[in-house]
Amino acid sequence: EEMQFFRQYNEILFQKLEQKMADLETANRDLKLTEESYRRTFLNASDVIYTVDSDFILRSISPSVERILGYKAQDFVDRSVTEFGRLVLTPESFERAIADSAVVLGGQRIASTVYEFIAQDGTIRYGEVSGSPLQQDGKITGFVSVARDVTDRVLTERALRENEEKYRSLFDHCPDA
Repeated sequence: EEMQFFRQYNEILFQKLEQKMADLETANRDLKLTEESYRRTFLNASDVIYTVDSDFILRSISPSVERILGYKAQDFVDRSVTEFGRLVLTPESFERAIADSAVVLGGQRIASTVYEFIAQDGTIRYGEVSGSPLQQDGKITGFVSVARDVTDRVLTERALRENEEKYRSLFDHCPDA
């Protein structure tokens, strides 16, 4: 009787173990699919997505930075965000970005702010940047930001304003107006 009991007990334990292993395999497969989806999204994003830890180290940056600014992502990963910022931002934008970063690390989001970026070829590009804190276990561990290239929009708006001012100036000088 005792042997029979242990056989049944072992069989029940074995079935539970098989179920736990099957559940673990399913969870691992789901996790792998989620990671692959995240990786594809990150690698193919048209905007620049980057993460910074609470020590101001750039932990990741999407490859779109190369298409937009000409710099390779791996040139900046695991380096100080201030080093990155001084290279790719105008001084005025760099100062605003540092202040905005402190706000985000303080737990608040920043709305879309336009910064002037310096591309590797020396041209000025305009990026609309937003940021949100990253939290783990209730503690802010860094932030994630998204930068959208809005250069065409900014230049078009600037040209429209200049044309409007030019025509207004001409109109003001017309005696019949």
